Amino acid sequence: MVELASARRRKLVETKKLFEFHREVEDVETWIVEKTAVAGSEDYGTDIEHVQVQICCHFIIQCFDGSLQCFDAVSWVAGRASGL
Repeated sequence: MVELASARRRKLVETKKLFEFHREVEDVETWIVEKTAVAGSEDYGTDIEHVQVQICCHFIIQCFDGSLQCFDAVSWVAGRASGL
């Protein structure tokens, strides 16, 4: 009986991991669709502030990998945007 319970627990844990993986895949697919829409947008802004926001969003999308160089770029853009 203990063996059966242990085997069931292992299968439940494996199943949970599988469902968590599927949920993460769905989240990533949704993120990709959203970022593809932004990247393909023909909206280039209507004034200087709007263009600066678009540039900031562009940098953030490019820098999503979290590298230090990208962090510096985002910090630079944020500093420029706050100086408006």
